[in-house]
Amino acid sequence: MGKTPPEQRIKELRDAIRHHEERYYIHHDPEIADEEFDRLLHELEQLEADYPDLLTTDSPTQRVAGRPVEGFDTVEHLAPMLSLDNAYNEEELKAFDERVRKGAGLGETPVAYVAEMKIDGLSIALTYEDGRLARGATRGDGVRGEDVTANVRTIRAIPLALRGGASGRLEVRGEVYLPRASFERMNREREDAGEPLFANPRNAAAGTMRNLEPALVAKRGLGAFTYQIVVDSSCGVRLQPDQGPPKGGHHKALTAMREWGLPVESHWRRCESIEAVVAFCRDWADKRQTLDFDTDGVVVKVDDLALRERLGTTAKFPRWATAFKFPAQQATTDLEKIEVNVGRTGAVTPYAVLTPVFLAGSTISMATLHNAEDVARKDLRPGDRVLIEKGGDVIPKVVKAILPHPDGKPRSDPWRMPARCPECDSELRRDEDEVVWRCENTSCPARLRRSLEHFASRSAMNIEGLGASLVDQLIEQRLVHDFADLYH
Repeated sequence: MGKTPPEQRIKELRDAIRHHEERYYIHHDPEIADEEFDRLLHELEQLEADYPDLLTTDSPTQRVAGRPVEGFDTVEHLAPMLSLDNAYNEEELKAFDERVRKGAGLGETPVAYVAEMKIDGLSIALTYEDGRLARGATRGDGVRGEDVTANVRTIRAIPLALRGGASGRLEVRGEVYLPRASFERMNREREDAGEPLFANPRNAAAGTMRNLEPALVAKRGLGAFTYQIVVDSSCGVRLQPDQGPPKGGHHKALTAMREWGLPVESHWRRCESIEAVVAFCRDWADKRQTLDFDTDGVVVKVDDLALRERLGTTAKFPRWATAFKFPAQQATTDLEKIEVNVGRTGAVTPYAVLTPVFLAGSTISMATLHNAEDVARKDLRPGDRVLIEKGGDVIPKVVKAILPHPDGKPRSDPWRMPARCPECDSELRRDEDEVVWRCENTSCPARLRRSLEHFASRSAMNIEGLGASLVDQLIEQRLVHDFADLYH
């Protein structure tokens, strides 16, 4: 199998990243775990560094990911809401500390950090003018977001007026989330009403904030935590001298925010060294289940605000902060069978049908298997007991088969990719330099169905009312054979 040319791989990565950005930021229906998305982005960053002549201004590495959706006015943030780089183990945390000390020219001198729980919700920017809430906006693309002020005002944790401390204009950054108890109650109500259930509290919070009815939002029981103040110096913001920003450390800013009546998650800790940060992360890896909200890690920030200024930012991340991700949550279950799905491009991908198991807040009955080579490499077979995980607490994947089977069951024959399309019975083909099998029949009902759904989606022609159910009816009655038939 020949090596994929760099320009082709870069295009594949950009297309994949943009797809998953939209699934996450626009549709609030992610298809892969955060860790897998990060790997795609890191691979693209490395390729663009190796081949700088292939770098273009429209690459997802050149801007903060995501874009606002339709339905709310678009507003500009006081300063860009950057993403955070990630650390997945203690070695990567210590490497972050080394970069900080090297960038600041501190040698072996320890750096003090503030460690905070990473709230698994929806990022929000709250604008206060002379102490009163003037605007609430979602993160959007990091530069501009959606004006959701009416919905923000219904969240009781967010004060409509600050208790002193500031005049002028400032922006408070935070996270809107759905407490686990509210999530369970809301899903019970949706089940009773025959409505589809939300997969997890983060998706529920994001979906709620996009609702155009503030009265409904108020009933959902959203919570919020704040963690950063951005000051508009051009407007002459005045802060009391003992309340942190712009002088002092981040820990003083958190204290000031709490005194102003802003919600601040209470388990943060000022750590005198990276070793103390590592201990904090170890401590909360298991204790996080005792919290009443979902968290997938710890945010680690340099405490000294002047040092932050010296360290600065990249185009995407601040150099003074990182997000430590907790190890993936795992469970074991039985792999009942392996089936395949036909996409709009004809790509035929396998997926696992599992004995339902509860994991990280939701019941899992299916998991991605990526491609036939991945199934063969892991030697997954129907009937196996398997280990599954939710790497970013979102989309589950099969890690491996547990051998021998704990119940002593003999293994079935190795699974093989079907030779023919399960929808139209056409022969499946695969190019030598690809791992994906494809149905090349452009009239395949499955390809047509996925293509029409994509064509009608918000990211394409945005045809209101043309959803999956209506597409199925049109195809079953043979009323449409291509896009043009929609306009006849």
